[in-house]
Amino acid sequence: YLDATYENELIISLVDALISLAFFLSVKDLWRIILPKSINRNSLFLVLIIGIASPFIISSSVKYINQLFDVYDYGLISYEAPNSLLFSIISVAVFPALFEELTFRGFIYHHFEKIGNPKMALWASSVLFAMAHISVISLFWLLPFGLILAYLRQKQNTLIYGMILHFMHNAGVLLIDWNG
Repeated sequence: YLDATYENELIISLVDALISLAFFLSVKDLWRIILPKSINRNSLFLVLIIGIASPFIISSSVKYINQLFDVYDYGLISYEAPNSLLFSIISVAVFPALFEELTFRGFIYHHFEKIGNPKMALWASSVLFAMAHISVISLFWLLPFGLILAYLRQKQNTLIYGMILHFMHNAGVLLIDWNG
């Protein structure tokens, strides 16, 4: 059992990042899907629209569900950390956007696509993404969010759109939490 301190959160984030990188880089040439050969403006526009709208939709929905079921609403900000907003943006928005995408839409998607097909890879990586967050209440939005991220990866054969969307969503939710 680790105390919920920002130091422990940082250690866990760094270990998680190293594990994600090790798995992702263990697949020959998988790194080539991080950046696209060219930018698809329609996909980028869709990512920006979803990235702006989703934090508001999810934050209000989660707040409503938490109140409805009288569930404790934990905060995303590590107020005890020096530069708490910057620390929280790095640990809640930057790291997950990079390393969860490398893990779920990179490594895991790749392996399910190899043993099955793209549809199986889309669903399996999304279900595992949702389950990895260990929050029953969050499943109602994590699974669709994972499906959107996997769909972007599948259609564009790159992780960059998912990384951008994941960052925008998490940073948006964090900023909503910061502003109260």
